[in-house]
Amino acid sequence: MKKAERSFWSSHKYFSFIKFAFKGVSQVLLIDNAISGFLIILGITIYSPILGLIAFFSSLIGTLTAYYLVSKKEDLHNGLHGFNPTLTGTATMFLLEGPYTWLIALIAALVSSIVFFALNWYIKKKRLPVLTMPFILVIWLIQLAGNYLNILHLNPEFIAESRTIYSFHQQDLPNFVLVLIKGISEVFLIDSLWTGFLILMALFGAGWRYGVYAVIGTFVSLLTAYLLGINTELIELGLFNFNAILAIISVGLTFDSEERKFPFFGIVAAMTSVVITVMVNMLFSPLGLSSLTLPFILTTWILLSVRDTFLK
Repeated sequence: MKKAERSFWSSHKYFSFIKFAFKGVSQVLLIDNAISGFLIILGITIYSPILGLIAFFSSLIGTLTAYYLVSKKEDLHNGLHGFNPTLTGTATMFLLEGPYTWLIALIAALVSSIVFFALNWYIKKKRLPVLTMPFILVIWLIQLAGNYLNILHLNPEFIAESRTIYSFHQQDLPNFVLVLIKGISEVFLIDSLWTGFLILMALFGAGWRYGVYAVIGTFVSLLTAYLLGINTELIELGLFNFNAILAIISVGLTFDSEERKFPFFGIVAAMTSVVITVMVNMLFSPLGLSSLTLPFILTTWILLSVRDTFLK
């Protein structure tokens, strides 16, 4: 092979890594779409340029790690090794303070990638998706190290704390548009309307069902949280919405092998995720641990198990 030809294929390979990294970012929302990943990175960058860089390079680290450690390249091409590092890197930037936070964030992204390999090997035996469990485990480890070992300096604004979830007086209905946009941005721990808007565009860009399911999931989670008596302020922050959006897409679309005209299981998943979010917050907040996307994972595992066991 001529030198120029080898150079072309070499550059093409690295271009593919960039494409797969963008796909990894999109897989946070269970999307396999590089353009959607770019829109998400753009939304994060508008909120914070350094955070946008960390999100992209975290996904790239997961992609490169998978390239050298995994023999099955299909998952690499689909971006399935990038979403846990993306979430881990961005969350670490929020959780920690200090001049070397960016370095710790990238190391944490690498660790989450390795944890993904181990969990994927174990959990797949039980026919369940790993989802964002590596991200949760690494962030919990960081929170425990900061809270109890004083190894890391946690940002006081993002230390998990027990908050009053319920309101004991009649409330106004939450603002639906506010909940929709902020709920989507809260997947990345970001409270920004512009970021949420671009992420919503990324969902619709990947396919109209993704966007429509996000809207339905928002409405269902808002109504469920309101009927449970949860504080309107917390609802409007999107804290009970982002898990519902992930759950309805996961159960109603991504892991549904049948074409359904109505996302019944997805709607049940969105409702269930709100209840589980309340339970997880009450259980883990006193320990100084954030619930993160754990309600989405538990909801998906429970409903997929029920459907596979009793409805097939």
